[in-house]
Amino acid sequence: MDIGRALGITWEWMVCMLFRPFRMKIWLGLGFVVLMIGAFSGVLHGLFGTVENSRFFVGRVIPEVFSDWLTKFWPLAIPSAPILFLLVMWISSVFNFVFIDDISRKSAAIREPFRRLSRLGTSFFLWQVVFGLILLAILFLLIMTRVDVLSQVDVAPGLNLFLRGLTSCVICGAWLTQRFTIEFALVIMYARDIHIIDAWKTLLPILKTNLVQVVYYTLLRVLFLLATWVVRMVAALIAMRVFTTHISQSSAAVFSALLGSILTLPVTVFIRSLPMVMLGQTDPLLMTIPLNSRHAQSPGNSPLG
Repeated sequence: MDIGRALGITWEWMVCMLFRPFRMKIWLGLGFVVLMIGAFSGVLHGLFGTVENSRFFVGRVIPEVFSDWLTKFWPLAIPSAPILFLLVMWISSVFNFVFIDDISRKSAAIREPFRRLSRLGTSFFLWQVVFGLILLAILFLLIMTRVDVLSQVDVAPGLNLFLRGLTSCVICGAWLTQRFTIEFALVIMYARDIHIIDAWKTLLPILKTNLVQVVYYTLLRVLFLLATWVVRMVAALIAMRVFTTHISQSSAAVFSALLGSILTLPVTVFIRSLPMVMLGQTDPLLMTIPLNSRHAQSPGNSPLG
C-alpha cells in the first residue's frame, strides 16, 4: 500500500470522472446519491453546519411541510417513527454501494445498481443496527456511572475525569470504526460480493500490515472532513439566508442539502475513491479502480467490468 501513489491515481480518476468531460448528468446524479447517503448520517447537522440553521430547519421547515399530516395522523406518528428511521437507514446503506459502483464505473446510475446491490446494503444495514445498539448500551452505562459518581459527596476528582476521557475514547473509536467500515470494508464487500463480517476479516490483516499508511490516511481524512464541512456550511448559509426570500423555507432547506452535496462532490468522490485505490494496491481481487493511469482516461473503464 503506497498512499503517495494512491493520491495521484485517485486525483486523476476524480478529475477524469467529473471534469473530462464535464457532464451535468454525472454531477446531479452523484449529488443525489451523496444526499441519500447523508439522509441517515446527519443531514441536519452535517449539511446545514450550524446549530442555528438546524434549529431553523427542525423548528420551522418540518412543521411547514408536515403540519397537515401530523394534525390528521398524529396517533400514527410515534409508532411509525422507528419504522421510518429504519427505512431511511436501509436506503442510505444501499446508496453507499451505489456510490461505490458509480465511482468504479464512472457513471451516475441509480435504479439498476440499487436493485443489484440491495443485498449488500442489507448486510451493512444490519451491521449498523447492531453496532448502534452496542454503542448506545456502552454510552448509557458510562453516562449512568458518571451520574452516580457525581451524586456522591466523597469521590476522587480523577474518577470523573477518567470516565469523561473513557467516554470520549469510546466515541472516537466508534467514529473510526464506522469510517473504516464505510470506506474500506464496504469496498471489500463490493469487490468480493461478501457479507460485512467476512469483509472485516479480510480488512483487519491489511490494516495491521499497512499501519503507517493507515495513520497517514486517517489524518488526511480528518482534513478532508473539515474542508467538506466548511463548504457545506457556506452552502447552507447561502440557501437559508438568501434563497428563503425567493422560495419557501422547505424548498430552501432541500436546495441547501443538494447544493452542499454538489459543491463538495469532487472532495467526496476523492475521499471515497482513495480507499478503493489503496485496497487495490494490496490485492488484485480488491481492485475496483484501475491502478494504471492510462485506464482513467476511458469513461466506464472498471476492473470489475
